[in-house]
Amino acid sequence: MGRFARRRGVASVTEQALYDLSPALRLMGMGLVVAMGPLAWLWLRGRGQSPARRLQALTLLTLFLTFDLVMFGAFTRLTDSGLGCPDWPGCYGKASPVGARAHIAAAQQAMPTGPVTHGKAWVEMV
Repeated sequence: MGRFARRRGVASVTEQALYDLSPALRLMGMGLVVAMGPLAWLWLRGRGQSPARRLQALTLLTLFLTFDLVMFGAFTRLTDSGLGCPDWPGCYGKASPVGARAHIAAAQQAMPTGPVTHGKAWVEMV
């Protein structure tokens, strides 16, 4: 039936979630799978060791991964890799609310109480 359903001659809008969390959940799942590798190695390596020694190894692994995260973040920032489109959604002034009038109207018609409005477009794109 699509987005609009006809019921007894009256068009009604079907419900649609405001937020789609599936990409975030997939990313968290991938992160969990990646993190399980070093943690499994640490667990297998420290099976016969004392709890204090295992805690020390876990602390060192955590410090290394945190340092790694900071270094990759600094590299991304210093090479301007994170600034592909600094004024999104404007992207260097190539999009404006005037040129997107039809798209904004279509989005408002599809979701009248949704996140897209003409006022918000002017604030974010100018």
